[in-house]
Amino acid sequence: MLLFRLARNKLFSMISIMSYLRGFSVSYRVSITRVDVSIDLAVERAIELIGGITKFVKKGDTVLIKPNLTRVTSEPHVCTSPDVVRAVIRLCWRAGASRVIIGESSPVGVDTEKAFEVTGMKKGAEEEGAEVLNLKKCPQVIVEVPSGRMLKRIEVAKPVLEADTLINVPKLKTHCTCLITCAMKNIKGVLSDASKRELHRLGLYEALVDLVTVVKPKLNVVDGVIAMEGLGPVDGDPVEMGIVMAGDDPLAVDVVAAQVMGFRVEDVPPLRVAIERGLAPKLEQIEVLGEPIERVRRSFKRPEVDLEKYLKCVEIYMPRACSGCVGTIMNVLKIFEKSGELELLRKYIIIAGPIEESEIPRVAGKQLILFGNCTARYRELGLFIPGCPPRIGLTVPTLERGCITDVEEERYLRRLKKNGE
Repeated sequence: MLLFRLARNKLFSMISIMSYLRGFSVSYRVSITRVDVSIDLAVERAIELIGGITKFVKKGDTVLIKPNLTRVTSEPHVCTSPDVVRAVIRLCWRAGASRVIIGESSPVGVDTEKAFEVTGMKKGAEEEGAEVLNLKKCPQVIVEVPSGRMLKRIEVAKPVLEADTLINVPKLKTHCTCLITCAMKNIKGVLSDASKRELHRLGLYEALVDLVTVVKPKLNVVDGVIAMEGLGPVDGDPVEMGIVMAGDDPLAVDVVAAQVMGFRVEDVPPLRVAIERGLAPKLEQIEVLGEPIERVRRSFKRPEVDLEKYLKCVEIYMPRACSGCVGTIMNVLKIFEKSGELELLRKYIIIAGPIEESEIPRVAGKQLILFGNCTARYRELGLFIPGCPPRIGLTVPTLERGCITDVEEERYLRRLKKNGE
């Protein structure tokens, strides 16, 4: 009789009924809507399906919206669409918010203010009456992580903690180390650069899960209008998905996002860790509203980060490197492979990411390539290629010639030495 009543309730999806049969309680809700008429309507409906904007934003609230601005670019598949953020801003005003802030701290080495400008996010936000805030320049507050396995404390931008409501607006993308980047990974952008580096140094997957135990957005709205596949999160290819997703739990949102992208949840390392720790739901525990997963699912190209075929020609050591360095190195290797010049790299050992001096391998007859600013303190040990990450246009000729040739980078090196860094 109970099952019959569930089946008649239009708000209860088929996956909810299957969960009932399997003995799971449905305590998570994630919506999927198509962008048929406009982005505004798709965003509004996605939020309406999980309770409506007034469930998350109250009259008089200060709202901080956190987009994903990973690069200074106008390419629509790399950063969160300003149009999606505009739609969220309008809903916040409608709910009675007293202040709406668009806050971001782009990845280490990326100029957040330029990213706001070039992506069109600043223009869009200001036209909607919202403020734009570079979280890198804000005071940072130390936050304890009581249940952290890797993180014990983190530095969070003060406006994030002061906001009544944090709305997370990530981009649906593949990721060269995490397989996907969506709601959970985007939360990293509220941290100081020092804390971001710490996440990579300690172990990214566990640290990301630690992070979501203390920084909890009330609402997550996923920009899946033009997504990214392949070598994400910045060098992949566009995928026209035409969807918006929403949910109040970032881990539940990511579980559904992985399925939408055609990946098994257990193949996404941070999600696998979260499930093992009992923090992320199984798909059967999530009520998917709006479009069924099967109707929007697409098999995304995986990020190609298999170094095995390259290790025959060049030694590479980057166990804790960020996605920026990993992606750049992969693209550089492909360039040398395509030109038939991989053999030129045989004389190098490439080091990237946070590393201790005791971990740096020394091999007679081979030159150390210290790739990226995380290795700057060891630059006297070999050829240092600066940047965060270094530019491909600098890296390729440097490896071809065995020396820094870019005037701008030579000046950068002189400045480092002058400052004693």
